Amino acid sequence: MRTSTAKPRRRWPWIVAILILLGLLAASTTMTYEASVRSNEWSSQVDEITDTSYVLGKQVADEKTENVRLNDNIDLLEEQLSNSKDTVLQLSDQKAQWRDDTEFAQQQVEATEDLLAKAASVANGLQRCTDGQQELAETLASDEEYTPEEITDYQDSVKELCDNAEKANSNLQKELAQ
Repeated sequence: MRTSTAKPRRRWPWIVAILILLGLLAASTTMTYEASVRSNEWSSQVDEITDTSYVLGKQVADEKTENVRLNDNIDLLEEQLSNSKDTVLQLSDQKAQWRDDTEFAQQQVEATEDLLAKAASVANGLQRCTDGQQELAETLASDEEYTPEEITDYQDSVKELCDNAEKANSNLQKELAQ
């Protein structure tokens, strides 16, 4: 019988190569899955920020409209104040018996000045609200990355500012209606 002088094939290099390839395949699969998850999270966050930006844009437009209306009221109040001051000057030049009427007119002027100061304060608060919403919209649209907590905190502070301005506006409207 003839003995074979051929060396047995070594299989271990192939086994090592297959194990390395399997490891690389597993790592590639894991990385692909992680990238897909991150991409979906990012897409969801972008959609949420876009929706928030549209809401804020509408709020900014509404606040600007309200600000214009309040500025018109301020102009009307300034005109009324000017007219009241003119009336006070005319009354003070008249006879002494009209002093009570002059005092009443002065009180009206002071009340009008008080309303004007309140209206200016409300307009200022609404302007700050509008500015805050504008800055928030710009922040959301910027390329800088902010944490959700930072965005939420900023949104809350702008909301509080706007709520206070709207409350002051509501109080002024009630006072003007009297």
